[in-house]
Amino acid sequence: MDYGLLSEQLIAHAKRLVEKLNNSLVHLSVVSATPEDSLNENLKSWLKINNPDWLIMFPSKKEWYEKMFLSSKSLELAREHKKPMLIIQKRED
Repeated sequence: MDYGLLSEQLIAHAKRLVEKLNNSLVHLSVVSATPEDSLNENLKSWLKINNPDWLIMFPSKKEWYEKMFLSSKSLELAREHKKPMLIIQKRED
């Protein structure tokens, strides 16, 4: 989900990494989000239409409690999606 904050360089880099996999089953989707809706609402709408086998997310901001525990927002999404989810958090050095 892109709220207009993803740089073209970052998207191009992600596309190159997916292409390196050389696997026709792996696709990168960068979706323009509706700014009025929450991330979860945007994801739910996209998931209903596209129904992917997996959902892999790379969240960029984390509150202190989300660093220690899986957020309730992720749990809510996982309950509705019913398919494997992988959430990779950016490491803060």
